Amino acid sequence: MKKINNLRFLPRISEAEKRRRNPTYRNARKAYTKNLLFFFPVWIILLIIFVSVITNIENRILAGIVGLFLAASPIMGLGIACNLSLRLWVCPHCGKELPVQHIQYVSLPVYTAQCPGCGYSLEETIPSSASFTQTSCEQNRRIDKKRKLPAIVFGVLLLMCAAFMLITCFISIGKDPRYAIAVAFFITAFTLASGIFLFMPHTPERHTEEEPFLYVRTSVLRLVAGSFLLPLGWLILFVATATVAAEPVNISIFFMFITGFILFLWGIWCLLAYQNKKILLFRSGKLIYSAPYGRYKEFHTKTFASMKYGAMGSVRIHDSAGNLLFSFRASLPGGAQLTGWLSEHCETASAAGPDQNTKQSRTVRASREPLEWKEEYHTPMHDHLKAIKAGLIIVSLLALAGTILPFLFMTEFSLTCAAITMTLSLFLPVIYYLIFSSVLSLDGKPRHATEEWKSMYITMPVFPLGILFLFVVQVIRVFDKVRLTVADSDRSLICWIVIAAILIVITVIRTPKHLRGEGLFIWGLFLCLLSYSLSYSLNAATCSEAVHTTAVITDSSVENRDKDDPDYYLTVKLYDSTEAEICVTEDLYMMYQTGQPISLCQRTSAFGVRMVQLHTPLNKEARSFYNPK
Repeated sequence: MKKINNLRFLPRISEAEKRRRNPTYRNARKAYTKNLLFFFPVWIILLIIFVSVITNIENRILAGIVGLFLAASPIMGLGIACNLSLRLWVCPHCGKELPVQHIQYVSLPVYTAQCPGCGYSLEETIPSSASFTQTSCEQNRRIDKKRKLPAIVFGVLLLMCAAFMLITCFISIGKDPRYAIAVAFFITAFTLASGIFLFMPHTPERHTEEEPFLYVRTSVLRLVAGSFLLPLGWLILFVATATVAAEPVNISIFFMFITGFILFLWGIWCLLAYQNKKILLFRSGKLIYSAPYGRYKEFHTKTFASMKYGAMGSVRIHDSAGNLLFSFRASLPGGAQLTGWLSEHCETASAAGPDQNTKQSRTVRASREPLEWKEEYHTPMHDHLKAIKAGLIIVSLLALAGTILPFLFMTEFSLTCAAITMTLSLFLPVIYYLIFSSVLSLDGKPRHATEEWKSMYITMPVFPLGILFLFVVQVIRVFDKVRLTVADSDRSLICWIVIAAILIVITVIRTPKHLRGEGLFIWGLFLCLLSYSLSYSLNAATCSEAVHTTAVITDSSVENRDKDDPDYYLTVKLYDSTEAEICVTEDLYMMYQTGQPISLCQRTSAFGVRMVQLHTPLNKEARSFYNPK
């Protein structure tokens, strides 16, 4: 038997296998599930209350704070549920705590076969995996039949959806544009083909009378994922198809189609993997590997030359020439039994043997080791921590002042000046972090870090700055609504994405690898908020001279009529015949209702984004480009 001692990963045991082997682990996980089931309805009630409060709060700052608390509440509930369940994760022999993995605010039990303190075995005696009876074979046949049902059900549903879309397409002929009808017919044909594909059987026929004694199947998570992804993808495709009939194809609709196709095909693959993907092992040494789409390969265990463990608990089987025959995850139902059987019965298969326990204990100890300072982390900036900390305080205060003062003295600031001031003031902490990223920690100071490590880093105020980012975004949204409205939302979206991508990529590159944690992800989300403000401010700052014309209004609407301050909207036609919906005051709305002329102000930024505004007519104003007389 070949031995491979340089294994980097161990085959993972499935969650069901862990609970079957270890009663202590089973009790701790049951307590965790009960706590989550208790917290979920409570969180739903709090969600309803907070959403109703946010919708009725006029103060956007308070609404943003409540929204942040609402976003953090699932993490808080998860942490409480984990901590309560850890009370049962103790050794029944010595009473000491068992290994725990700390992930930010959550602590999870790390599976172990024996107590690290006293060596007490926590696992029960497991019967041999090879003792299969005829009853288990009959049970496996019933399971195979049940696994065919989800694909058939979704296939029938897709056929019904295709019939509905086909009827809609014929009704829309002559009413909608031709390209919209063509897109609708294409999506209908795609849905019909997918439904037929799912409805058709894909299970391979076994040309043998021998019954397999060991099954390895995909977990039920594939069914859950497929049941969620396939309807979601089809719904996105349907909405995108309906949108094409109402407005021209733009970048948003294009992304909707791409997202819908990806989710739809991914859902089909998950359903077929749940139905067909499996491994059958026979007592004669023959092994059949079935792929998700029904194709299968047949091997004999005598051809197996090596068995290697890969990332995420995968097990790869190779022949004598080094070619990969097939792979599977040891965490799948039956995967641990197959791995053990190959280790015991295949002379040419390589296994970790007793090294697995050693490596597992090393992994457990590594998860509990403190975060220590290393000399390789030292940079010249670590010699000036006090000055850098003082500079961070000054930059944070400047960001706070630059955010609040323009908002308080809005009458003294022009729109462009206020937007740029508020945005660039928040850009200062971002630049400061990029300069001193080697000594600034986005994750704060972890509990398991040593005092020396904590003394060598400065905590970046991520969440206080995030609140300011959210506040500025709300102000910019108000500017967009009541002052200068963005008419070319597609180009503005591209500017937003480009700026966000540039900031995130530079931040990831500048952040040292040992400081990249959950805080970097949260900081990236806040950078996306800042990018929105930057996109609007740059477009407003680089706008050309305003062009005033008489507005051609095509539609009007009033929202929130029940409130004391309803929103009035007028839809105007621009020079290229596109339309833009603009929020106006009550006076301008009443002017339109009484037939009085209204002036349209158009500006174009250096990035090609048009920004429009409606106001009362000026004394000297150009005539409408639709009525030159």
